[in-house]
Amino acid sequence: MAKFLKKEVGNANINISMTAIKAGTTLATGMRKAFATCAKDLIGVILLKFKEKRPMMLDEINKFLDASLVCTNLEELSTEFIPCINNPAPGVKTGTIKFVEKAALVTYIDVL
Repeated sequence: MAKFLKKEVGNANINISMTAIKAGTTLATGMRKAFATCAKDLIGVILLKFKEKRPMMLDEINKFLDASLVCTNLEELSTEFIPCINNPAPGVKTGTIKFVEKAALVTYIDVL
């Protein structure tokens, strides 16, 4: 399921991509800790979607990121989000940094 969602999140069609992110959010909310490995697979691709400027897309991305924090912690996700911090796209950088800041406040762990 995670491979399929990862493929669809990377889709060029914004509606398909947004629906895949919604599905990932729903799975993360429902499965919690059982979704940890899938959340790790998806988070890198979803963080790259911060390139999108549409508010609806950014809302769905933030909902997924909030749900993924329930599933796992920053230490497990660090291998996925650290390359996004070095991404040349400014939207991806700022979105990832805001996610790490928010996650650090919630989990009280200083990963970086």
